[in-house]
Amino acid sequence: EMLRSLVGSEMCIRDSNNGVLDWSYTGLAEYAGNWFYVSGGILDWGYTGLAEYAGNWFYVSGGIVNWNYTGLVEYAGNWFYVSGGIVDWSYTGTASNEYGTFYIKKGVLDWSYTGLVYSKDGTAYIVNGILDKDYTGVVEDSAGVLWYVENGMVNKEYNAVSYTHL
Repeated sequence: EMLRSLVGSEMCIRDSNNGVLDWSYTGLAEYAGNWFYVSGGILDWGYTGLAEYAGNWFYVSGGIVNWNYTGLVEYAGNWFYVSGGIVDWSYTGTASNEYGTFYIKKGVLDWSYTGLVYSKDGTAYIVNGILDKDYTGVVEDSAGVLWYVENGMVNKEYNAVSYTHL
């Protein structure tokens, strides 16, 4: 177990076994009810990203775990869905950020998925993991039902006859 102590104006990790500062520790550490990101034994106020601790992944912003964050976070070349500051490995559905709306499967953006996804905003047509806002036409769902898609979203009000070769 590690003891946390303040040294000067920076938080450092002290090894409780011998009382020596542990300059090799990188990861999360709890102090006074907050969780901080430590790099090389010193609190890293500049770190923003994901950090693993005890088998869970947490979203860190400005060196502190941000328990209020829900959304997508890029880490090590992948995008992860974070809910309440923790990667939600159980989440499957859509999530949006400034780059678009994406299909998330078990907490990770799934670039291989193409099909219809039911979301809070309606039914979205996803192509290669991203909402295809440019698509207008007919799409067949996994049950074989044909749906009219307009600008990437199923239009349930559409009632015209459409002929297509699927």
